[in-house]
Amino acid sequence: RINYWLLILIFLPGLGALLYLLFEVLPELRHSRAAHRAASGLGAALDPNRRLRESAANLEVVDTAENRRQLAEERMKRGQWAEAEALYRAALVGPLADDPALLIGLARALAGRDDHQGALDAIEQLYRAEPNYESREARLIRARALEGLGRAQEAAEAYRTLIGYTIGPEAQVRYGLMLKKLGDGP
Repeated sequence: RINYWLLILIFLPGLGALLYLLFEVLPELRHSRAAHRAASGLGAALDPNRRLRESAANLEVVDTAENRRQLAEERMKRGQWAEAEALYRAALVGPLADDPALLIGLARALAGRDDHQGALDAIEQLYRAEPNYESREARLIRARALEGLGRAQEAAEAYRTLIGYTIGPEAQVRYGLMLKKLGDGP
């Protein structure tokens, strides 16, 4: 076999190399790990709902709180806030009724639906269950919920406490906007 390809490469240099790639190299690459990853990435790019279906398939196979949380995260990425809320509420049962990750996820889903009171209630439930729990995301959701409810003074104070604590400028910008709204800003 090697002699056969060697003769083709010698007598047909350009065409021989192309034929060698097509008949020998490419078929072997199909079985490599990199090829499978590339095909998976291409499939995800061509079908953006694929991960959602795979998450749903996992949920059908094994109905766990973690699978519900993952599916809810996928729903939120697509702006499907009500579906995400339903999944989080279904996961928040029994011993997981006060799970911090699930409550924060529920609060995010409620905030996405502009249910500011619901988001605030979820965060307050988290802090009632876990008074020493620290989460930048939970505190930011709480501040935004207060702002959404029109409780500007409380929201401004919540944003002020987040400055230097959160990553990024969001808390500082929101605090400045709240001060401006309250008439204390420039």
